[in-house]
Amino acid sequence: MAPSLPAIPAGENVTGAMCALSGTADDMKVVYVVTTLKPAQPPAPEVAKTTAYTFDFKTGKPAATKELQPPTPDLRLTEPKQWRLGATTSGIAWLNAFTDGHAPASPPRTVLLSGTYLSMTWNDPEPARVWPDVLSFQRNTQPGKTSGAELRRPSGEAIYQDNDVATVDAELSDGPDKLVKITRRDSPTVVSTMFFDLNSKSIIKVGDTDRISGGGLAATLSDGSLFVDGRDSTDSQFGFGVWNLRTQHWDLLKNREDAKKMPIAKMAFFGGHLYITNIGGTYSVLALPAPDPVATNWSIRPFERLSGWTLVCRGETTAGGECKEIVMVQDQEGHYPGPWS
Repeated sequence: MAPSLPAIPAGENVTGAMCALSGTADDMKVVYVVTTLKPAQPPAPEVAKTTAYTFDFKTGKPAATKELQPPTPDLRLTEPKQWRLGATTSGIAWLNAFTDGHAPASPPRTVLLSGTYLSMTWNDPEPARVWPDVLSFQRNTQPGKTSGAELRRPSGEAIYQDNDVATVDAELSDGPDKLVKITRRDSPTVVSTMFFDLNSKSIIKVGDTDRISGGGLAATLSDGSLFVDGRDSTDSQFGFGVWNLRTQHWDLLKNREDAKKMPIAKMAFFGGHLYITNIGGTYSVLALPAPDPVATNWSIRPFERLSGWTLVCRGETTAGGECKEIVMVQDQEGHYPGPWS
């Protein structure tokens, strides 16, 4: 449970508060940003204040307190309802915090607060999309263009920029593997999906190309393999497949024509196992790279890792495709121990 809202100095009334996590699973911090108002006591006027507090998540002990001020004298704080906080591994991203009095929000639109000291470590003129290991900003080297994106680490390091990026969609993270899913506009009528490796700071190759046809693809990263499903994309020529990041080969690959012929209602991938629900209410489990099913039903299905534990869905196939309950199973030697069906 997160530490409770910090104690507020006597005479001040809380007018707003929000919080976000900072750090890693081994060293998690909770950061609160709290606005208060001290009523006027003539001749002293009322005093509005914005204060950040950080607490150790495990112990609940306070680690730092800092009153937050605009970075330059010409800026003032915006209304707290405009703010957004985003969690990263090294601090929190504070968005839309400042105005020059003319625009609703003025640069810097993103400020990184250190999770340890609450100092403003760096900022960016654009509002960010925020994930634990990466932030994305709309950025084009050609003035006036609204496409393009830049990726920056929580440290502020710029690691990738492309003028033809349409959207930065998600961070996929599992164990040591961290990928960023990107939709790129190759021409006015053609889009593709790419995956940027945060470790190598490069776009990965999937087969003999670094792009997969279409946008809106579903993707899951688990145990060194990337599952990509293009069946529901309106502009993709891709079916579905599982790309093994370690062997650099497809453990499973179906072209779009074959994929569309299969009576699949939905699929889920975890730990080298592909769980297939068919339209007719039948099921199968593949243990890749073997092509043949190892089970024709499942009572439990693991689906997400969480700090030494794995979340498991129970009763899915007997409850109309919904989990009857979700339980946690402790990992062994860093992996889900089973069973798999």
